[in-house]
Amino acid sequence: MAILGARALVDLALPTGIDGSAVLRWQLRDGATGPQVIGRAATIIGEVNQRVFDKYAGLLFVSTDLYGRSRAGSGTKSRTPLRAEFVKPDPIRGQDIGHMWLLKDYADAVGWTPLYLRDAYMPQLDADLREIADRWETRVGEDIWTRVLTDDENLLPNSTTGYSVGWAIGTGTNVNYIPPQYGATVHTSSHTHYVWKDDDSATWRDLLDDMVTQLRHHGIGGRLVCFCSGSDLAEWEAITGFVELNANGITVVAGSTSAPVRIAQGEFEGMPGELFGYVNTVRGVVELRYDDFIPTNYCFLTKSYGSNNPRNPMAVRVHPTGGFGLVVDPQITQSINPELDHVQFNATHGINVNDRLAGVAGYLNAAATQWVDATVVS
Repeated sequence: MAILGARALVDLALPTGIDGSAVLRWQLRDGATGPQVIGRAATIIGEVNQRVFDKYAGLLFVSTDLYGRSRAGSGTKSRTPLRAEFVKPDPIRGQDIGHMWLLKDYADAVGWTPLYLRDAYMPQLDADLREIADRWETRVGEDIWTRVLTDDENLLPNSTTGYSVGWAIGTGTNVNYIPPQYGATVHTSSHTHYVWKDDDSATWRDLLDDMVTQLRHHGIGGRLVCFCSGSDLAEWEAITGFVELNANGITVVAGSTSAPVRIAQGEFEGMPGELFGYVNTVRGVVELRYDDFIPTNYCFLTKSYGSNNPRNPMAVRVHPTGGFGLVVDPQITQSINPELDHVQFNATHGINVNDRLAGVAGYLNAAATQWVDATVVS
C-alpha cells in the first residue's frame, strides 16, 4: 500500500490539466507563485508522511481490509494421526474469530488567503507547514499508543456488533478471545494480554518476566522489544539483568569475572523511541526502548517482523482510493473568477490491532489491583 510522499502529493494537489497559475492567481512578496507554494506544501507534507510511517513501520501493517482474523482455541490440543490402511482420517475444521478495523477522517488547514499570501514570504509559510506536520506526527503517535495501552472496544459507526478491539482478553468483553493451545500451555477465559502488578510488592523485572512468558506461550520466538516511558528510565536501568547499550564504534575493555562487560549487537529497524539497553531473561533477550508518548507506569512488549509486515502487531486501515498520510487540498472559491480560499490537509486511516496475540500491555503502580487504561497526551 502506497505512502503519500512528496511527488504523489504534488500530483494530487495540482493534477494534470489544471492551470495552477490561473486558479492560484497570486504571488508572494519574494516572487514565488501559487503553484510553487502548493508544491512546497506537498513536498513538506509528503516528507512527514514518509517520516512518520518509517518511524512506526516495524509495528505496522497497512491494509485496505475491513477486519482482521485470529485462530481461536478449540479445546484439547490435537495432532496429526498416524496413517492406517483402509481407514479414512477424521476431517477437521479450524475455528477463528474476527474483529473490525476502524477508519477515521482527519482534516487540518492553514489560512492562506490571497490577501495573506500577498505579503508573505516562503520561510513564514514553511513555519505554517511545519506546524501542520508536527500536529500530524502527534496525532499518529497518540493514536498508536492509545490503541496499544488501552483495552477499549470501539464500536464502528452504524454498527451494532462490529468492534475494533485491543489485545487478547478471554472474558468480560464484547469480543472475548481465547487462543489455541501451544505446547503444554492451555489457555482459558482468564487469559489476558493486559498485565498489571502492584509496585509495592513487584518490580518492572517481575512484570516484564510475566509479559515475556505470555508471548512465548503463543510460540512467538526470537528477540522481543519492550517500550517504556521516558519518565521511568532510572527504574528500568536498575532492574536485574539490565544490559547497558554499547554503541558501535566504542572500544570496550572487558572487566573482571565479577563485573563483566556485556555488549549486545544489532537492533530493530522501523521502531519508535530510543534504544537504551537490553534485558537478559531466562526466556530470551528483550530490547528496551523509551518513547515520551508513553505515560509513566506503562510499558508494551511485542515482536517486529519487519517493515509493513502482515504479521506485525498493529494494522493501519486506509481507504482503497488512497494511501497513508495527509493530502494537500487547496480550497478554491466558487465564483466566476475563482481564487484560493484556504489550503486544507486531509487524511483517512484507522489505527487498529492486527494480531491480538502479538502484543502485551503492562502496568506497574503502587496499590494497583487491576488494569487501568493509559491516558496518552503529548
